[in-house]
Amino acid sequence: MKKSVFFIFLFILSSCDAPQRTNLTPAAQTLSNSNNLGVPTSGQSPSGSQLPVEAGFETCDFSPKYSTIESGPFSLCQNQSDETSIKFKGTLTSVSSRLCLIPSYKDAGGSSTYIGQPQCLYVEANKLVSGKLYKTRTGFSSYPLNAVIVMREALMPEYFRCADAYNAWPSVLCSGSGNSQYCNYWVPRCPSGARSNAACDGEAKNYMNQICTSFKTKYSAAYTDIRLKN
Repeated sequence: MKKSVFFIFLFILSSCDAPQRTNLTPAAQTLSNSNNLGVPTSGQSPSGSQLPVEAGFETCDFSPKYSTIESGPFSLCQNQSDETSIKFKGTLTSVSSRLCLIPSYKDAGGSSTYIGQPQCLYVEANKLVSGKLYKTRTGFSSYPLNAVIVMREALMPEYFRCADAYNAWPSVLCSGSGNSQYCNYWVPRCPSGARSNAACDGEAKNYMNQICTSFKTKYSAAYTDIRLKN
């Protein structure tokens, strides 16, 4: 979100918590009902007996071992046979803001790469939610879905500003300041953006680093990057 530049989505940051490269823009990340993660279900059947454990989730530990300052403690477990199938359980009920899960690939060094569309939900305390994550990012469908980045929906625009920073340079940066000295220097030299040549690539990485570091510093306690599988 690696083999690419933010992502080798994803990361030049030392802990690699925020995305670094994607061809998706904030406008493409409109989160509507189609992005609902799932429907909360209780752990019991109508008769009151305990529901059987679904295949692939037998070893799940639903103790709340993850947390952000806004979500509170929560648990997350991935199906052992189907990497796109997950279960989520929160401890605090959210009323005005959804919590979003971003499917990611985390490499051996700990860097995370965004590989799919966020899926979001309103959390109901102590309700288990079953849902699907999707590897929808072009060029990344073959990556293992072995991590999830979790944050509230309101952070998405800034997250994807970081994620798209490399691909967006210098066009977005110079869209309102085409006559600036900086843009007058770089735009003619980088007709194909960051991939034009080594100098353009380096400057685009510097720009991405600034955007992503700002996101990480501002929201360091408001999101978490979870490794699901080794």
